[in-house]
Amino acid sequence: DESPAIRYPDDSLDRLWVTDTTEPIIQTSLPVDVDRMNDSPPVSVLQTSFVASTNAGFYYNLTRNLAGTSYQYYVAFYFAELDSRVNASRLRVFNISINGNSYYSDIDVYDEVGLYRAFEIYSSTPQGPYADYVLIEVTSTSSSVYPPFMAAAEILQLFDNPMVPPTSSVDSKLYSVFIN
Repeated sequence: DESPAIRYPDDSLDRLWVTDTTEPIIQTSLPVDVDRMNDSPPVSVLQTSFVASTNAGFYYNLTRNLAGTSYQYYVAFYFAELDSRVNASRLRVFNISINGNSYYSDIDVYDEVGLYRAFEIYSSTPQGPYADYVLIEVTSTSSSVYPPFMAAAEILQLFDNPMVPPTSSVDSKLYSVFIN
């Protein structure tokens, strides 16, 4: 049974957040602090996270509505440490790769912001080009005690627009999912 999508008024930017009901998950009804976020998703998205069942990690293949040819993307990943057993730095540390290429290493959400606070990782330059899929791999470091997790991901797909000015020569399409 799929949860309903989240959007405005819960998301002031009117992004459409679609759940992926993959188990296992961790949830909280406690508030998650989003004050330090540049582009925060709704709190309800950050109150639930997908947690890998082992330290080996997980893959997430984002193929929903991608264009089918090579495009560049901006990517953003959202996290909030919800497990009170993770009460010190270096207990949950992981890496993210996109389509086999290292994207971000040694992510320690607790060390960055503590418990119940949102943390984001995003690209400031376009990634890719990628073909008709974006394969996200999240793996624990060898010293991590707890497996990796993720609350949500956004993919902003860029594509050439043959329209004439004043329309931008590059348009985009945004895909927001919360991975839980």
